[in-house]
Amino acid sequence: MTTGTTRIVNDLAAIIREADGNNRLRPEPLAMSIEDGLQDLDIYTVEWKPLAAFIARTNPDKTLSVRALAELIVAEFNLGDA
Repeated sequence: MTTGTTRIVNDLAAIIREADGNNRLRPEPLAMSIEDGLQDLDIYTVEWKPLAAFIARTNPDKTLSVRALAELIVAEFNLGDA
């Protein structure tokens, strides 16, 4: 993982933790929060609806760690070195 990719994974993990520290949000509100957080980082390529669908498919039982979910999102939406 490159330095830029590691940075975005860490930033995204922080966004997820801030939005859903208790791991209780449904995919839609979590995705909306992630989209807003990414826009704060000047990343505008991720829309909340496809992100929510990805989260629902990837982590339906909410067993993934925040970091693992962040890594999967970065890979799926090609955010590495963003």
